[in-house]
Amino acid sequence: MKKLKSFDLLANFLKALANPVRLSLLFALKDGACNATELCDLSGLSKPNLSQHINRLKNDGLVICVKQGTFCYYSLSTPELLEKLEWIQENLHLRKV
Repeated sequence: MKKLKSFDLLANFLKALANPVRLSLLFALKDGACNATELCDLSGLSKPNLSQHINRLKNDGLVICVKQGTFCYYSLSTPELLEKLEWIQENLHLRKV
């Protein structure tokens, strides 16, 4: 039973990554923290749509938020994850060629 709980956690984590918009937001944070306005400009998302996706990433522990004045700056909670995602992306691309 305990092992199934572990797989449930992993499946939920992977669901957060299984969305192209959320993946693009993670890659947008590669070079450092951004506020919501910057992320909207980079992604082309409206603020409500960005909020929905960024909240999912925060709730699943992929993104952290640091408040500075009136702005919230979002950054990757685990930059190493992006390295692994880049590796997966690169290998998937090589398979399709």
